[in-house]
Amino acid sequence: MSNLSSASPKKQTQRPRTLGTSKHATALDSILSSTATPASKISKLQDLLKELDVENTRKSLEIDMHCHLKKVAVEERDSIATRLNEAQAELKSFGHRLEEAMASVLSMQAMINSQAHEREQLCARLNNGEAQLRATEQQLGDTEARMLNMASFTESRAAEFQQEKDYLTNEVIKSAQNEKELLAENVQWQHEYARLQQEHQSSASEI
Repeated sequence: MSNLSSASPKKQTQRPRTLGTSKHATALDSILSSTATPASKISKLQDLLKELDVENTRKSLEIDMHCHLKKVAVEERDSIATRLNEAQAELKSFGHRLEEAMASVLSMQAMINSQAHEREQLCARLNNGEAQLRATEQQLGDTEARMLNMASFTESRAAEFQQEKDYLTNEVIKSAQNEKELLAENVQWQHEYARLQQEHQSSASEI
């Protein structure tokens, strides 16, 4: 029996031979208790041994496959855990960037509101100055005959009002230009905020 088993193929790491099933044990008892010739018994025993070798090889392959699948599962689990941690860190980073972008947008909006308020005040001052100028011109027209001796004063007063009007007009133009620039910059920040929010939602959905 030992000589016959040594003739079977060997692996690098040979596993212990399995005992087989009850069917194999019954077959072995039948062969040993039979009245067949020794040569016939040897032939039947060789066939039974080959069958046991096949069964042993199959079970060894099943064990190897189970070990391999277990190793692959552990590696895949570790890989998934690593990717999950990276995704969570990236998601957290996106969240911080999103908060910063939102804060910048709110800050820009506050600046725009402040500029708009200043522009309204400048417009009010300009309208008030124009009203005063019209009132002064009306007074000058009504009292022109009596105020000929005060012509220089009137011209000086008109020049001051015109200078104030020009100054206020320039301030309004500057304020409008600043507001336009701030609005354009706010649009850029809103686009950046929308892009970061989309990336945030995409990262969250991938997780």
